[in-house]
Amino acid sequence: MSKKKNIVVVGYPKSGTTWLTRLTAELVQCPVEGFWGEPEHEEPAIEGQNRVSQYRCYKAHHDLSDLRSASKKSIDEILYIVRDPRDVVVSGRDYFDPPRFHWFEEYVVRKIFRRIPGLEKLYDRVFHSQDYRTRRMVNAVLYGQSHFDWCKIPWATHVRQYMNSEALVVRYEDLLETPRRECERILDHLECERSDEHIHQSILNQSIDKKKKELKEKGEEVKLSVMNKGGGERWKHEMDSRYADRVLEENKKPMKIVGYVKSR
Repeated sequence: MSKKKNIVVVGYPKSGTTWLTRLTAELVQCPVEGFWGEPEHEEPAIEGQNRVSQYRCYKAHHDLSDLRSASKKSIDEILYIVRDPRDVVVSGRDYFDPPRFHWFEEYVVRKIFRRIPGLEKLYDRVFHSQDYRTRRMVNAVLYGQSHFDWCKIPWATHVRQYMNSEALVVRYEDLLETPRRECERILDHLECERSDEHIHQSILNQSIDKKKKELKEKGEEVKLSVMNKGGGERWKHEMDSRYADRVLEENKKPMKIVGYVKSR
């Protein structure tokens, strides 16, 4: 029996890691086994357990050193998805909502305030406003923040590690705009041949809109919750310019390398 090849798809949180993991597994017709190094983790990306393949696909958010030590299993291929950090902020702001006053919120707001109609929502509107959550997510992206799941190191540090590794780097925006070309790059990297029809169907099956509809119909709210609105350059319409400018100013060099800053 031949040894299974492990493909690990990595990305900074809210960069499209779940999408690329599912798409890669669909392309090579293998199961998404789960979250790398955490077999007990209820990973929303898991699917395709009935697929038979020489590959197995895993999702990860680890930094590079932790990735290599997180499991005793060998890593045969690494795919890395990168997204404009300004859109990471927008997506993360909508997804992450860590406690602001830990003890008070855990024991008072979530247990007592919710008994009074409208009081918990009023508290959240005042103390967990969109501006507050944006500021927290900007700090996580720029400096790392342990309160945001897997954002322990800055976006730029995370990206640089994988840009300087053997990983195939895929831009989220390119996957949106030219999915076929990116799928062909992935298959070439994996030295795996698939028909034009299979590639087309894989892209269709894993399109964000279709996947959301499918999960909604199945009532899989947990899996649906990790999928954001999708789309590129959301930050232009959904992010205050002072925050966007701050992210750009402190990340200009790595953003230019990845192609998010135009060369003059």
